[in-house]
Amino acid sequence: MNFVASHDGYTLHDTNAYEQRHNAANGEDNRDGHADNHSNNWGVEGETDDAAVNATRAAVTRAMLATLFASAGTPMLLGGDEMARTQRGNNNAYCQDNDISWVDWARAAGPEAQLLQRFTARMIALRHRLPPLRPAVFLHGGAEVRPGLSDIAWFDQHGQTMTPDAWNEPEARTLTLRRATAAADGSVDATLLLLNADGAAHTFNLPPPAFDWSVVLDSAEPEVEEYPVSGTSVTVGAHSVLLLAVRLPA
Repeated sequence: MNFVASHDGYTLHDTNAYEQRHNAANGEDNRDGHADNHSNNWGVEGETDDAAVNATRAAVTRAMLATLFASAGTPMLLGGDEMARTQRGNNNAYCQDNDISWVDWARAAGPEAQLLQRFTARMIALRHRLPPLRPAVFLHGGAEVRPGLSDIAWFDQHGQTMTPDAWNEPEARTLTLRRATAAADGSVDATLLLLNADGAAHTFNLPPPAFDWSVVLDSAEPEVEEYPVSGTSVTVGAHSVLLLAVRLPA
């Protein structure tokens, strides 16, 4: 089972808005709840009108949701994370039966929350549509679904197979994952997940063999429709995920 937020700890929104727990309302002098939250406020603690900070938070949130629904295994989505639910930095809100823990439906109806909800629904639909996003067994990369095309492979942004040194590079912020699944009729579905956790856009070279890939989701441009890839490289925006797909006939 995979998840980025659960009933304990921060909501997904708060993971990208708070670096310190804000549990004073719980009556324990802010001592309850864990302090190791693996979160980032991106420059401002809590809610802000700073457009740049909010844009970064939204981009990271979408990228995290994309990696969740593109991961092998069962995804778990915390209720409200698809519409930016906040507990105002409270990471131990079990004792709060009030607007700290409730869903704010007015907030959920706002344009940013609705955009996130549409993006989440789109990612869920892609998971249903693309078999490589939900493999039935654990993939090791030792099987080929077609000559030269393994069931799973990892690459750097230059399209080269990941080496031990590349895996152990502590400052690396880019990664490519390719998965392929054969259908009963002999056709093959393949996906390419391009991950850019850096604060700047990066060009990714597509790994061989060459296919007629289509971009089916760009977390940096969540409303853009699917389109074919032209050439052998693509640009992945800052703090973003690009998902490519192709169906190879039998």
